[in-house]
Amino acid sequence: MAKRKNDVQLEENDENVLEIEYQKASFSRRVLSALFDMVLFGVFTYLLYSYALSFLPLTFPSYIANVETFTERKAESGLFSDFYEQNDSTLVSDYYRHEIAQAENSDKKLQVTEEANSYIEQTLTNFYQMDTFLEVTKGLDTYIEQKIPEGEQTSYYFVYSETGQIVPNGARSQDEMWEFYQSAVDEALGYLYQDSILLSSSRVITWTHIGMISIAIVIGGSIFYLMFPFIFKKNRQTLGKKIFKLGAINADGLRPNNKKTLVRFLLFFFLEIVLSLLTVGVPLIISFSMVAFSKTGTSLHDYLANTYVVDVSTYNIYKSIDEYQGEEKHKRNFDVKPKDVFYRK
Repeated sequence: MAKRKNDVQLEENDENVLEIEYQKASFSRRVLSALFDMVLFGVFTYLLYSYALSFLPLTFPSYIANVETFTERKAESGLFSDFYEQNDSTLVSDYYRHEIAQAENSDKKLQVTEEANSYIEQTLTNFYQMDTFLEVTKGLDTYIEQKIPEGEQTSYYFVYSETGQIVPNGARSQDEMWEFYQSAVDEALGYLYQDSILLSSSRVITWTHIGMISIAIVIGGSIFYLMFPFIFKKNRQTLGKKIFKLGAINADGLRPNNKKTLVRFLLFFFLEIVLSLLTVGVPLIISFSMVAFSKTGTSLHDYLANTYVVDVSTYNIYKSIDEYQGEEKHKRNFDVKPKDVFYRK
C-alpha cells in the first residue's frame, strides 16, 4: 500500500474511503512489452532515417559542397579511387584486398598481389611527396622511416642496395610485402585525416547526419511512446502495453491526465533514451534495476512522474471517481473526494 496522507483516514473512517485496487504488473510482461516497443521504435527510426531523412541533406547546397570537397580531397591523396566506376571512393588497400580474395588460383593470387604491391608503392610515394599534405607528413622521409626503421637495416621489409637505393628485401615474399603495404596505407590515412580542409568537411557531413538521426529518433519516440498512449487513452498504453495488457496510473489510482502523460513521456525520452545514448545505457540500466528489484517495480521515469504500471487484464483504469462509481458492478453509496483515492500495491 502506498504511503499517503490519507492512510490514517482509511483506518479511522473506512466507510468514507474508496479503495481502487490493481494487480501489480509482472516483471516478465513488462520486459516483453518494453522489448516489443523498443524493437518497433528502433526499426521505424532506422527506416525513417535510411529511406527518408538521409536524403534530406542533398537539398542543402552547403552540405553538397562539403561532400564534394571531402571526396575531391580524398581522391587528390591517391589513397582513394573510383576503382569500380560507380562514383564510389574506395580505399586502395580495400580494393586490392578484395581482388586478392577473389583470385581463382595461387598463380592469379600471386599476380594480383604483385600488382597491388607495385601500385600501392607508387601511390604512397606520390602521397608523401605532395605539397598539399607535406605540412602534416613531413615529406618522403616519413615514408622512408616506415620502410626501414632505425636499427632494422638488414632484416626489415626493405633494405639498402649497394648503390644506396631502398629496395624490397629479397628474403620477403609478396604476401609479406602485402602485409607491409596494408599497414603503410593505414599510416598514411592517419596523416591524411589531419588535413584541415578534410576535417572541416568531415565535421559538417557528420553533424548533418547526426542531426537527421536525432530527428528520426524524436519522431519515432513521439509516435511509439506519446501518440499511442493518447490513442489508447483508456489505459495510457503503448502498443506493447496494449498487447500485454498493461497500463499506467497515477498514485491515486486514476488515469494520468494529458499533462501528466506528456511529462511522463518527456522524462522517459530524455532520461532513458537520449541520455542513455550519451552514456552507454546507464539510465536504462538504472531503470531496469528499479523495475526488477524495487518493491513496487517502478521504473525511473515512473518514479519521477509519480506513476505506476499495472496489470489491466481484469479492470480498466478510471479517469475519475465518478467514472469508477458509474460502473454497475462498483455502485456503492460512497462519500469520497479525489484525494481519498489511493493505489494499493
